[in-house]
Amino acid sequence: MGLLDIFRKKGKSKPYQQPEPRLKSEKTASIKPEAPEKPTKETTPVQKTKEVKKEVKKDGGDAHKTLVRHIVTEKSTRLQEKSNQYTFEVTSHTNKVEIRKALQALYGVTVEKITILNKAGKYGRFGAYYGQQKARKKAIVGLKKGDKITL
Repeated sequence: MGLLDIFRKKGKSKPYQQPEPRLKSEKTASIKPEAPEKPTKETTPVQKTKEVKKEVKKDGGDAHKTLVRHIVTEKSTRLQEKSNQYTFEVTSHTNKVEIRKALQALYGVTVEKITILNKAGKYGRFGAYYGQQKARKKAIVGLKKGDKITL
């Protein structure tokens, strides 16, 4: 390998040496670790107590991510005036419990009833191209008498 000797650094490289084979008794002795000392009974055990801390978020936390927008149509306006119900568009993965918590956090109102509507996106054609509107999830929220949301 005279050609590759050019790249070898002189004096620093050592030829490879095979390690000496060990006996079976040496292998088993090196595997077993020493057992740690057991604590004596004189030490007093430490009592573990669980502390439960609940974080109270006054700003609503992720409530603004749950409620996308307030829907203003003729029907939703009529529901507001007659039966104190408000209509919101919500994210597709939210449920009634999350919607209730978000409304209480953002507006400080008491929610009595929630109705959820899943609206599938409509298919349409635009010239030579086909398309689809996005799917939406609406929540119609009934509030306790006397509560109002100012929008």
